[in-house]
Formats: sequence, structure tokens, C-alpha cells
Amino acid sequence: FTLKLPTRMEIDPEKGSKVVGQGVGGCLAILAPYYLPLLTLPFLILRAMAYVASEVLNAPMPTALTAALDLLIGATFVFHLMCSFREFGWFQTDIKKSGLIPSLVAVGFLNFMFFLVCIVVVTSSYPQLWETVKLALATTVEAYQASYEFLRTYLPPLAKNLFQFVLEVVCPHCTPTPAP
Repeated sequence: FTLKLPTRMEIDPEKGSKVVGQGVGGCLAILAPYYLPLLTLPFLILRAMAYVASEVLNAPMPTALTAALDLLIGATFVFHLMCSFREFGWFQTDIKKSGLIPSLVAVGFLNFMFFLVCIVVVTSSYPQLWETVKLALATTVEAYQASYEFLRTYLPPLAKNLFQFVLEVVCPHCTPTPAP
């Protein structure tokens, strides 16, 4: 994510492995081996390209190609999950650097997201995905607008009352100065 490549990768089964490089160190870059299924990505891209080609050519995708790509996507993703589960641990320097709980949450969430991507690609549910994304964006905008209106309406009076309360507690005998 920093567009700087690592200089080397140190692998030690007893002490843990780590990526070494200048500028390499963002949380997502450090945790990428645990959530980024590198072997699965080319097959996901091929499957998506095959779908696009079949739509453009208005021809059905070959069943053997579809089955082979789906099998490879599933097998490589399961392999990625097994390797990630096996290697993930508090003793790993990249996990220590990011923190165990944040790493666990980030890796779990991002693996779940890649699982959903795999399902969308394998089932060719692109139109449904697009509708879901549009709905989520619209709902997000509405939620932010409602939150803004709530804060704009209720925060100033709340802050004023809180300020008055603190002033009364800190300085009960003070008289407020009249506003000019």
C-alpha cells in the first residue's frame, strides 16, 4: 500500500517470519499474507473475464471451463485459509506489531470479504452485487445525513447545559457576566 516493495522476507519456523523493507510497515501491508489469497486471485480474474467474454459474445460459458475454474478457486482459497490459520499466532512479529486482537479482527473480516468475492464470482452474481453496493451507498449517505441532523439539533443545547452544569459545580458562587 506504500508502493514500496519489501527487500526480503525472513522465514524462521521457531522465531516467526517477517517482511523486511524500507517503508514497508502499514497494518494492512503487514497482515496481507493472512488475508490476501494470492493463488486464488488469478483464477477469480479468469472466471470474471470468462463471464464478461460470454456476455459480450452472447454465448454460454463452457461447462468444463466453469467447473475447472470454480474448483481451482475453491481449492486455492481453502489452501489459503488453512495456511493462514496454521501460521497466525501471537508469536509472529507482524501480529505482535499490529496487536493480536486488531490483527485477528482485520484478518477475519478481510478473509470473510474475499470469501464473499469468491461466491459472487463463482455464482456470477454481478448484477445483484451491484444493486447491493448501490443500496449500501444510499443507505450510508442517509445514515450520515440523519446523524448530522441529530448532532446539529441536539448537540448545541446539550453542550450548553453541560457547560452550565460544570460551571455551577466548579464555581457555585460565580455570577455569569452579562452578554454585551
